Amino acid sequence: LMIQGVFTGLRVLFWAIVLLVTCMYLMGVVAVTVFSEEQGMTEFASVSAAMFTAFRCFTDGCAATDGTPLQETLRQKFGFPFMMIYILLFLFVTIGIFNLIMAVFIDNVTDGCTKKRQRELGHNAPKNAWRIAATLRNIILQKVLRKEAEDEAMKEALNGPPGTARRVSKIFREKWEELRGMYGKPHSTYEYAELTDRIREDMAEYDVVVTRDEFNHWLASHDGLLDTLEDAEIDLSCKSDLFDVLDADMSGELEFEEMIDGLLKCRGPASKTDIIAIRLKARLMVRMMTAICSKLGIKDV
Repeated sequence: LMIQGVFTGLRVLFWAIVLLVTCMYLMGVVAVTVFSEEQGMTEFASVSAAMFTAFRCFTDGCAATDGTPLQETLRQKFGFPFMMIYILLFLFVTIGIFNLIMAVFIDNVTDGCTKKRQRELGHNAPKNAWRIAATLRNIILQKVLRKEAEDEAMKEALNGPPGTARRVSKIFREKWEELRGMYGKPHSTYEYAELTDRIREDMAEYDVVVTRDEFNHWLASHDGLLDTLEDAEIDLSCKSDLFDVLDADMSGELEFEEMIDGLLKCRGPASKTDIIAIRLKARLMVRMMTAICSKLGIKDV
């Protein structure tokens, strides 16, 4: 991430260096013009030497060739005007230019990383949809198949010959292996989307709904579900509120389609499209409420 951030901000860093070199050049020209007549001041003998001296005074240390403090030497020669100019320039370069360069560089790197993350979320959407759908399907079908296995074991015990009834665990294992063989492992974006649609269609036949207690129990006990949601970059800091987020119709129950579509919407940070969608829907609701109030003759709204 650090290396990627450096490469992302190279363009900004280049222009920041150009700005700094330009400022050093202007200071070097002024310094040569003012201090060139002073005897023994080799630090300002040329524009390049004056530029390097100015850069040292704002970064490493402002010392003359003999080791004495250069700014104090110049203050003694030029007095109060030099002191004020040096203080203002020092504040302008260190607090102004250096911090501006750092702020712009960090902002550019952060923005580049955010855009790359959004692109990765979009690219991985089919894979995440398949993983979430497969994980939820496994959790739901384990409960459904176990109930079916218990019913079959009871029927075999009641209707079959004594001692021939299969155990519930064996019936469940057979059903589970048969179900697992129905799906292969996808390798491409198209296969991820195709298998996700198949899972949606198969789960629609079971007509299963999930209550709040069941969903919260899954979040508390199924590590596989938590790992899948974390890999999809779904925020789990407030797991107890996730059911309310997914239950858009406030029915108190979640269908399989509701869980898949809702969890996919929860991936990653809020984007500009999410904010615009909320604003447009709020505007539509205001128009609808205004039309209703107008038909009912309500004016004081």
